[in-house]
Amino acid sequence: MIPSLGRASTFQLKNGVAIKGGYAGFGHPDPNARNTNMYRTTLSGDLNGDDILNSGPDGLEFTNYGDNCYHVVLAATVDATAVLDGVTITAGNASDLSYPDWRFCGGGMFCDNASPTLIDCRFFYNSALYGGGGLYNSQGNPKLTNCTFYVNHAPSHPNWGSGNGAGMFNDTGNSVLTKCTFANNRSTGTPGNSDGHGGGLFCYVRTMEDIDKGPTLIECLTYRHGGHSRADPAHYRTKVEVDEWLKKDPVSSFKNLLFETRVLTADQDMELERSVLAEIEEAVEYAKASPFPRPETALEDIYA
Repeated sequence: MIPSLGRASTFQLKNGVAIKGGYAGFGHPDPNARNTNMYRTTLSGDLNGDDILNSGPDGLEFTNYGDNCYHVVLAATVDATAVLDGVTITAGNASDLSYPDWRFCGGGMFCDNASPTLIDCRFFYNSALYGGGGLYNSQGNPKLTNCTFYVNHAPSHPNWGSGNGAGMFNDTGNSVLTKCTFANNRSTGTPGNSDGHGGGLFCYVRTMEDIDKGPTLIECLTYRHGGHSRADPAHYRTKVEVDEWLKKDPVSSFKNLLFETRVLTADQDMELERSVLAEIEEAVEYAKASPFPRPETALEDIYA
């Protein structure tokens, strides 16, 4: 990044260069130890270090973002050998309506006719006036694996209309997203006019000839950790297999994400678990006390 460029400062990806985060670094027994969950590497657009996140009626409100970078990361005409792996991209603010500089989209990252490789990247707390608060892909083919888009914003503008694709805006490109998570992203509509479009992901094609150019979302199935019932000890699976899948459990992973982003505290988590268990116990007791259903209702609400 070149700070002298002011808000136009950006981390620019290059072909043949892989940027990897998540290393322990200087001061640790093994500086080369890598754990992207334990050791965070952050690329930030907060040039003055004064950003504030406040809770508002519509979610988090970004304060002091007016002097932040237009694009924290820029990928321009690069190929798959330009790699970004294990980093957090935050505090981008694409709020300038100048064209063709595209300073109104892609606050976290702007992908311009490029096909970079993004692995285990986190797009947190970015904003873009037109769309793509976290990432804007313009006619490129990026590949994203294990990436998270969390609390990004696409605000509305009186002349431009509603915000689009707060998490990601795919503009006539063949993006491939595998095991990616979108949560709490917000596109804002204009007052009395329209709602925001695609809080998590918004897809757009420029011409009918481009109708087949769009993102590929790869479904990733989770795993049943136990047997089918108490009568099924699940001896047909090894402990090694089960333990390996438990490491990738989406419920645990999402809870850890809430802890890391300070959305959820340990006390709140314990209280939530207590309330859920109490609700389950209440439902069990209600079921036990209820009479058996009439035989003639056995086929009601069955559609297959």
